[in-house]
Amino acid sequence: MKISGNRKGQAAIEYMVTYGWAILVLAVVGIVLWQWNVFTPPAPEPDCRGFSQIQVFDQIAKNNGDFTLVLVNDAGTKMTIKKGTVNATIGGKTCTGSGPAADIKIGPGAKKMINITGCAGLKKFIAGDSYRAKVTIGYYNPSSKMSHTSSGVCWGPVE
Repeated sequence: MKISGNRKGQAAIEYMVTYGWAILVLAVVGIVLWQWNVFTPPAPEPDCRGFSQIQVFDQIAKNNGDFTLVLVNDAGTKMTIKKGTVNATIGGKTCTGSGPAADIKIGPGAKKMINITGCAGLKKFIAGDSYRAKVTIGYYNPSSKMSHTSSGVCWGPVE
């Protein structure tokens, strides 16, 4: 007994089923890798750019809202960092507790730590997320009797 029919249809179905399983396996593997954060790049190393005579030597951002900067005087002369003139904007929000609490005199090459509190923009981050902060530093040069602003951008992982 001879069965008549189109065997091309069966070949097409087998082709689609075989490749369908392969695509399904690739999709499952891709989803698993995505859930394991394999495709998420690591946070960049902490760094700062764009400052003038008063520069950021080091910095750390914590998701409790604290942003700490170590400033260095690269001017070659004594400078004064003015009270309340070190500000940061993180996540579109300016930190409310600008620093320092009093004027700070800083000699050539010297470093001073400034803590800025009240950075609500940092509280939305979790540890390991990367942040970007626009920082401005107001300072006074007693030699020239002029006030200046040093500004730049800092970035790195939230700790």
